[in-house]
Amino acid sequence: MNIKRERAHYLISSAVNELGQQFGYSNLIYWARENGINMDKLDDEIKELAREGLLRIFIDIRCPNCGAHIGSFNCLSEIPKRVTCSDCGKPWIRDEDLENSYELILTTTEEGRYFFRPTYYSRILFKIKRERRIEKSLRQIFERKRQL
Repeated sequence: MNIKRERAHYLISSAVNELGQQFGYSNLIYWARENGINMDKLDDEIKELAREGLLRIFIDIRCPNCGAHIGSFNCLSEIPKRVTCSDCGKPWIRDEDLENSYELILTTTEEGRYFFRPTYYSRILFKIKRERRIEKSLRQIFERKRQL
């Protein structure tokens, strides 16, 4: 593996831990905006990690009429020119319907699941933060009780 940086230095690591092992590119855009992250940097990371075999990107096609799943494909050339939706019977034509009916899906590979897993240290920090929130909540409850 030729990874240039450690997992913690990748912005996408946080996205994988928050969004899950598989997520849509549109969810990633929303996540990046919410966290003030530059999408160009994130796109570069996605390309690098896909080249390294840690992320897999595929195209998910849905019927624009009823939303039924038509298929998942690794590249544009795999997508058939014409398919009939098995749910509503409407024909799906790649040249006419692709723009309004696809979603890029990112998923971690087996190797990627290991690479993106939270470290022991980050799990401990999460546990400490959670305990502090509980402790703070209990303190507030006791203070309210004393005021009564």
